[in-house]
Amino acid sequence: MKSNSDTLIAPKALTATQIQSAIGRVVRYASRRTGAWLAAIVAILLATLASSLTLQAIQPLLDVAVPKAENATTRADGIQQIVMILIYMIVLTLLGTFLMRQGRAYTAKLAQTMMVEFRTDFYHSLTKHNPSFFRRHEASELVSIGMSDIEVISVFLTQHIPFLLVNAGMLILAVIFMLLLSWQLALASILLVGFLQWLSLSIFIPQMQKVAAKYRRLFADASATLGENLNAVRDIQLFVQEDRTVQGFNRQLHTMAGEMTQNMELTVSNTAVFYALSGLGLALIYGVGAFGTINNLYDLGLLVSFAGFFSQFVAPITAFGNALGSFQSSLVSAHRVLRLMDVEAEITEKPEAMVVGKFKGHIKFENVNFSYEFGSNAWRMKNISFEILPGEKVAIVGGSGTGKTTLFNLIARFYDVTSGRVTIDGYDVRDLKLSSLRGHLGWVAQDVVLFRGTIADNLRFANPNASNEEIKKAAEVSHIEDFVEKMPDGYNSMIGEMGDGLSGGQKQRLSIARAALADPSILLLDEATSALDNRSQTIVMRSLDTLTRGRTSLNIAHRLSTIVNADKIIVLGFDADGGVTVKGIGQHQELIESCEDYFKLYSLKVATKSILMPIGPMYNTVPVLPTVIGLATAYNAPVYVLDFGEITAEALRTGRFGIEAQYDEADPKTINAKHHERVDEVMRILQGEGIVCDVLVAHAGANWIDETIHAIDHVKATHVVAMENVLIPLDELRSSIRTIERKATVDYILVNPLVSVMGE
Repeated sequence: MKSNSDTLIAPKALTATQIQSAIGRVVRYASRRTGAWLAAIVAILLATLASSLTLQAIQPLLDVAVPKAENATTRADGIQQIVMILIYMIVLTLLGTFLMRQGRAYTAKLAQTMMVEFRTDFYHSLTKHNPSFFRRHEASELVSIGMSDIEVISVFLTQHIPFLLVNAGMLILAVIFMLLLSWQLALASILLVGFLQWLSLSIFIPQMQKVAAKYRRLFADASATLGENLNAVRDIQLFVQEDRTVQGFNRQLHTMAGEMTQNMELTVSNTAVFYALSGLGLALIYGVGAFGTINNLYDLGLLVSFAGFFSQFVAPITAFGNALGSFQSSLVSAHRVLRLMDVEAEITEKPEAMVVGKFKGHIKFENVNFSYEFGSNAWRMKNISFEILPGEKVAIVGGSGTGKTTLFNLIARFYDVTSGRVTIDGYDVRDLKLSSLRGHLGWVAQDVVLFRGTIADNLRFANPNASNEEIKKAAEVSHIEDFVEKMPDGYNSMIGEMGDGLSGGQKQRLSIARAALADPSILLLDEATSALDNRSQTIVMRSLDTLTRGRTSLNIAHRLSTIVNADKIIVLGFDADGGVTVKGIGQHQELIESCEDYFKLYSLKVATKSILMPIGPMYNTVPVLPTVIGLATAYNAPVYVLDFGEITAEALRTGRFGIEAQYDEADPKTINAKHHERVDEVMRILQGEGIVCDVLVAHAGANWIDETIHAIDHVKATHVVAMENVLIPLDELRSSIRTIERKATVDYILVNPLVSVMGE
């Protein structure tokens, strides 16, 4: 998948203005430590000066000291001068080495400090953007730019800048000493080298810049492909597409390799010009110098010294040629990074934005209009108005594409309304500091985001200063202690990226615990249980019920029990023009009578009957399914499976669910495992028949009669379909049924099949 912002992320070539801007911005990062950079540069230049002075000492050594040492009368002076010059050269060499080492090490440290700041600023700039920015730019491309492109700049600053500083110093000093030795030879050398440098800049550099830009673009594409394929590896394996995806990635790599090869060929060609120049220049100097020496125009020492300075003059230019490829790549990378950093955030705070205390949770949408895009055919919400009172539990329902999650995005201000306003406790959300607004919201989504680290670290993400006691309280709310305490290191157990190693239900409960630890005033529940299996869904719903107590909660809901028991239901749907509007607001019963969209969503056009089917580990009611299915089909009614949960070894000995029998030798784990299989099988059968169904979990250890009455009242059940239990005296069972029918006003249907209590 390609980004729709290629020009922004990877321009085909940089203009002069873009080059100037990129260099200027990087220099501004360096200017934060101007004194330190100057100290490093001075150390490197002094080291270069020491090297040049060492080279300059060759002339007096050969033209003065050596002739004196060859003369018998001045031999002692000559030898003394030779020794002094050699000591002078050794001292300069050692001093230069020390200064060079310190200067380069300090430069590398400063460059890395710059890159830390650069990367931090880049990441900080990304955190300001709303979700639409990340829809336009693939995450893998952003990672590639933030890490790989900045690393290109880092390598240039760490490795090439000190080298270029050395060579710049060498170049300047070489020109000075060449002019002092022979201005005629110096002028000829400068003109020759200058011409070849101009030729190189005209021919090779523009091509190198284009190739570098294209390579960075291809690199970003390959990174995106790799990231996408790794995230989808299960689907790739499932559809047996390993070979095809490997071949596709291989083609991308070959294209990248071709561009890199072309870049290296241009670099090598540019370097070859200067290698040739070095050899030919020296041959020319020695050739001209030889004739000059014969004619007494030059001394031998001057000629050797000049040749040394010419090599020192050419070497930096050759180095500049080698560094040009890296420089061009750095410019392209800097431009890519800076262009992204310069993208203005769509959601910004007003200068006078307010910080408010804890919300009461009074939410109002007042004539809100919104669209993600402009244009007459764009999806849009129209005149959305509703009010949610503090502490209300609100279900948001609607078909696909009706903007349920969009409501949450507008409350959290990930997007701004096109017109109208959203208020919380009377404050327009646009008038609040984003941290103040979002700090009081808790969002539990279907796709849970967990980070690499310990379970405690993930919980503390919502509240870094939370104590161990606060973590345990949050764990109790979300019922995670039952699996966390079984892990080897408890809350210090490590989890992988995106919660690798945890089940979907466990991840969701961790997400709920994290939200509880933040202690939000308003909870936004975005299809938090839709992807879970029946058992996990039931446990998570119990956690959510605990979390929502005393808080305003909005739930994008699919579970019928959540919707039926909501204080308020907001129904979204499409109008005749395709715009999203509020189709109805109210409670379950009144919406059934007044809102056709609500009827269609839950197929409740005939009668509002519902059926309760109890089931337990020692109470296999699977054989009553034909009766349940018949009633549900006839009445078009939902079915609620009342799960009496797991049984313990103690309960087996003392009796459970009214059963007065002992099973000392039975294994609770085996019984419970079979029970969970039965519940899942019942749900699969009901769903396969197209029946709306849900699981209710009874409270552990509760009296079965009280739990049944509570469940009937909770889901407004009109029928209970159960099975005769051969371990309970029939008179006692019927007495209990009459109690239930009298207290709950329900039809209790008792089926009497031939069934084994502990059968499959």
